[in-house]
Amino acid sequence: GVRGLAAYQGVWPPFFEWLRGGALFELVELQVHAGLGHGLLRCGTPEEYRQHPDRRLRLTFGFVRRDGHWQIAHEHHSFTLP
Repeated sequence: GVRGLAAYQGVWPPFFEWLRGGALFELVELQVHAGLGHGLLRCGTPEEYRQHPDRRLRLTFGFVRRDGHWQIAHEHHSFTLP
């Protein structure tokens, strides 16, 4: 896990480099309810898709409404177990 703003900012440069290397996101399932959203994605490079075709990335978001707009107040993502 990553805690703190500096640590969170530090994960983005390697993530964007990974994307430039050909990584893809494919939304498999998404459900949104008042204040909460969750879904499953396939996430990886084409090679990673071939090696782990059933692996999914689980996303959970908590939303709050501020000044008439929905904003993400909490985010969690983790890979499901094989």
